[in-house]
Amino acid sequence: MKEYYIIYAWSDCPYCKEARQALIDNKIQFMFCLLDESPDLLKHLKEKHNWQTVPIVVHYQLNEVGSWDSEFIGGCSNLLLRFRNDVNI
Repeated sequence: MKEYYIIYAWSDCPYCKEARQALIDNKIQFMFCLLDESPDLLKHLKEKHNWQTVPIVVHYQLNEVGSWDSEFIGGCSNLLLRFRNDVNI
């Protein structure tokens, strides 16, 4: 495995579900973390990434020295745009 995503989400969020489905459709490894019962953790993640809505999508990629680099993607629309741009390369 050379890459994966983490989606921080609420269980009833349609955009969270859409982001999850986009990763499934693209056959990409991911973790789907539900934060319904963790408001303090959600607050921390929003502050850390300067992002106020869910989903919060983060991409991890294995670098040449064998450690993981992280990249904050944004929300669902940012993830979908990333996939559209990758297709057009």
